[in-house]
Amino acid sequence: MNVTVIINGSRKLSSAAKLALKLLNAVPELDVLQIYTEGPKHATFLAIQHAEKTDCIVAIGGDGTCNEVVQGIVGSGADVRFGLIPNGTGNDFLRMLDTFDPTTFVQNVRDNRSSFIDIGKVTLDGNVRYFANIADVGFGAKVVELMNAQRKVPLSGKLSYSLAIIRAFFAYKKQRVRLIGDDFEYEGKVLLVAFCNGSTFGHGLTIHPDARLNNGKICIAVIGDVSLFTYFKKLKDLKRGRKIQHQEAFYFESKSIKVNTMGAQMEMEGDGELFGQGIQEVEILPERICLISSI
Repeated sequence: MNVTVIINGSRKLSSAAKLALKLLNAVPELDVLQIYTEGPKHATFLAIQHAEKTDCIVAIGGDGTCNEVVQGIVGSGADVRFGLIPNGTGNDFLRMLDTFDPTTFVQNVRDNRSSFIDIGKVTLDGNVRYFANIADVGFGAKVVELMNAQRKVPLSGKLSYSLAIIRAFFAYKKQRVRLIGDDFEYEGKVLLVAFCNGSTFGHGLTIHPDARLNNGKICIAVIGDVSLFTYFKKLKDLKRGRKIQHQEAFYFESKSIKVNTMGAQMEMEGDGELFGQGIQEVEILPERICLISSI
């Protein structure tokens, strides 16, 4: 079996990632090719380049690396299995799965233990982007935008994230959004709208507890016209995996959602990567990727 390992070249490997890589290379049945990324979006290029030539693509990195590889796999149209070895700051996508164990992961690769998962698809200004976990507009996207602007400053991932939250607290202004789903409509000012394939973002915040990677739906969490102070007071609920109980907190499900950002264009982020502006539609692609894991 051919296995292509795409490694985020900008981060040092953790001990768990090093062990998983060592174990992969030690399996006689596996022909392992290791490639290090050289910059942003390179993982997507590599995934497209190798998707037709390999049986399995394994990403080593965080949510951003995962997203880049997913862009490449889905964009290529290839039928290739996907695995993820966590080596990032948040690793929110993997919170939906069993605790990562290098030995178990390598056994799953060798024995082809895998499950199909859904993938989210976003159409914005004629472009298409994909996400494995969560995409959102509003406050969360503003945080990612500010984090990207801070990359030239030598800060750790957690410190940069905390600083971006503080800056977004003062910089973000709520905007009006209209959403039309399969059986719901919403219009109003929003602090954030999260389109969830997975349940957890923002380093462990469960924004939609009902979200599952294989239920064929996008779960939508709308935090409406509330103050940032109120939102931060409610974070304890998200950390405990509970829905926010507030008259401006709404939860929906749909296979597709039409989106109209009314007024100034809003940035969208997915899996910690900026997607851009002009969001038009979010939809689910059922069972689009075969993930090396069990869910």
